[in-house]
Amino acid sequence: MREKYDLYEACGVSEYWVVFMEEQIIQRYQLNKERIYQAQKPNVTGDRILPLCLPELEMEVNEVFE
Repeated sequence: MREKYDLYEACGVSEYWVVFMEEQIIQRYQLNKERIYQAQKPNVTGDRILPLCLPELEMEVNEVFE
């Protein structure tokens, strides 16, 4: 996980998600102005997510785990 974090940050990937299937949690990381990842509040069942790169793709966390 650390290796991907460093690689994605170095390549400028604007956002990435880590999905924890058993816990049904999505942890999102977004690049800030300094191009360093900042962890967002974990998303759990009942939350809605708006991806940075696809803002028209609003989805519920429940949909990811169906």
